[in-house]
Amino acid sequence: MGSGTGRFAYHFLTYLSRIYESTSLKYLDFCYILNDLPTENLEFWRCHPNLEPFVEKENLDFAVFDVENDTVIHLIHNKTTINPQSLFHPLILIANYFFDIFLTICLISTKGISSNLMYFFLPLDYVVLSA
Repeated sequence: MGSGTGRFAYHFLTYLSRIYESTSLKYLDFCYILNDLPTENLEFWRCHPNLEPFVEKENLDFAVFDVENDTVIHLIHNKTTINPQSLFHPLILIANYFFDIFLTICLISTKGISSNLMYFFLPLDYVVLSA
């Protein structure tokens, strides 16, 4: 969700491709979906030579997805649609830096239901870990 430049996807797919055949999951097909709202990002990914091998093996596809309005995912390369009824295996969602960009609504029930905005804050002494 909100895949940015696609760098994480590239490294993730490169690593997964190396170990995939030696796992018990090798009999299951998988497809990593890079998605974002700006269509410029999709064009960048589609034309990127480092991502092409994954697209050719059908392990990578692209989609425009608006989390606040869309209910299905339309895959661009494969020209299929993903909806809850079309999923036979679990969906794994990687959403780094995602939840801070869309409206999050918190419903509170105290003698009725009222809605509030939800905010995420980090303490001032929050430490960022690096490798």
